[in-house]
Amino acid sequence: MFCQYWSVPASSEKKSAAEKFINYMLEPDALAKCYKENGGVPLLKEDVIKSYLPDGYYDNPAIAEYEKLEKKSWCVAVDDDQISLMDTYYTELMGED
Repeated sequence: MFCQYWSVPASSEKKSAAEKFINYMLEPDALAKCYKENGGVPLLKEDVIKSYLPDGYYDNPAIAEYEKLEKKSWCVAVDDDQISLMDTYYTELMGED
């Protein structure tokens, strides 16, 4: 879900509603519903969210070994040159000028 990256544009006319939604989605019970459905490493500390998750959730190797796996993850920072290249390919594929 990557909700840790959500934000509200300064120009938003629905700032209050957006902030309420984000705050709701970051509550332990709401996040747990997402993790039950989609899996993933919880954003919240284990002692805060564990009671909302199924028994054994943290036994999953993708969770238990996350720090080792993250180092090999596709989720790595990219530099400006890489972003420019991705933008070029996206524009070509989507046919935008």
